[in-house]
Amino acid sequence: MILVDKKSNLLIVKKRSVVDGWIKFDGRVLVGLSSSILGGIEAKEVYTARNCVVRSVNAKKVVLGAFNFFEKVKGDDVLIQSFCEGEVLVGEVVKISRGCKIKEVKGKVILIDGDSLIKKIDGEKVLAGCFQDLKEF
Repeated sequence: MILVDKKSNLLIVKKRSVVDGWIKFDGRVLVGLSSSILGGIEAKEVYTARNCVVRSVNAKKVVLGAFNFFEKVKGDDVLIQSFCEGEVLVGEVVKISRGCKIKEVKGKVILIDGDSLIKKIDGEKVLAGCFQDLKEF
């Protein structure tokens, strides 16, 4: 089930929903817990909760919750939370939390926090380690 709030320019995919087509929205998209987007999402901002399956995401700002599965994510500012698995991740600034398994990551600045399995990394600046003590990021 999909809800749209035109005043706040917000589209909400309710938890445990299955969307088999593309979502194109000029605003923010929130995907609820354990939802599946089998087509893809194209929006200004995309936020997913835990345990979601998203085939493709194209947005300026992307935040994928923990334990998400994705095929391709493209955005300017991308945050991948813990234990996500995916194929291709492209962005200007990419932040990856611990426990992720990703085949390919491309970006200008790539921050990898904790231990993650990444097959191929292509970036101008790559910082890997434990950044829990840094408050600026």
